Amino acid sequence: MLITTKEVTKKFLSSKDIAWVDYMDAYTCTFQSQRPLAVEDMVLAFSKSSTMLGRVMMCLRNLLVKPFDLKSVIGDVKKATSLQRGEKIGLFKIINVAENEIVAGEEDKHLDYWVSFYLNCAEGEEDTYQFTLSTSVLLHNFLGRLYFLPVKFFHKIIVPVMIRKMILKLKRGWQ
Repeated sequence: MLITTKEVTKKFLSSKDIAWVDYMDAYTCTFQSQRPLAVEDMVLAFSKSSTMLGRVMMCLRNLLVKPFDLKSVIGDVKKATSLQRGEKIGLFKIINVAENEIVAGEEDKHLDYWVSFYLNCAEGEEDTYQFTLSTSVLLHNFLGRLYFLPVKFFHKIIVPVMIRKMILKLKRGWQ
């Protein structure tokens, strides 16, 4: 399965004006599934697809940011099969729910981030889906810029691996 980078457009962050963010990226892949999928399936599967490196980095992050009174990240994954605006799942608070897209994220003193989970059927191909995960970050201050330097590096490594794991989980009927 090939995961490629894609230009972030307004299409992938339905609830946000992307003109003013400091960082954006998007990863996309096309895959087949024997069962029908919805964008909620993608969010739930992604939240259960963390890597060992990702878990170690989150534990280290929580220890390092504690003195700065930043939000701590709790890794509990919601067991629900339906996601509603305002609910929290793993790292993400659901901000907007649309037919093909769920936007989640957090706002904090140092930075705000939003993640768009976008799923649609590939044109002309039965049982084929195209999934795009895009991230946007708004940095508020020096602490945000300092914090985001290593996060940006690891984000580019971890996210494609998590997408691969997510697709494999979905193909195996993970629920």
